[in-house]
Amino acid sequence: MFKPSQIGTTKAEALAESIREVAVRTTVDTMHMNAITNWDKVVAEAEKSTAIFQGADYGAWMDHAIMSLAKSLQLPFVTASTYSMQFQCDVFHGAPLQPCWACNNFTEPPSRVAALLEERTKASEALA
Repeated sequence: MFKPSQIGTTKAEALAESIREVAVRTTVDTMHMNAITNWDKVVAEAEKSTAIFQGADYGAWMDHAIMSLAKSLQLPFVTASTYSMQFQCDVFHGAPLQPCWACNNFTEPPSRVAALLEERTKASEALA
């Protein structure tokens, strides 16, 4: 997923570059923004997409939010991470009744996900 030559590159751009190298007939767009405060833009971009490659570093709530969005739009969802000395990559189909990131078929509409993220952010800020 990432190479030493990409050190100093944003995670989104490095991931996009790696995808372009192996999927030469694929258009890859990246988004650089606060996904929580710009959730409407994330949803709008997802609605124009054919798959979602998740590269946000916000934690499990964001992973679930983006998976829920992909599931609600029936889009394939790919998430990949590196932790210490390991690599993890998960791919989910996005079709109804197929498993998702949360290992069940529970999804929320994108508008509800935005509210959940806002609630979680406020709770996190209150603890800080």
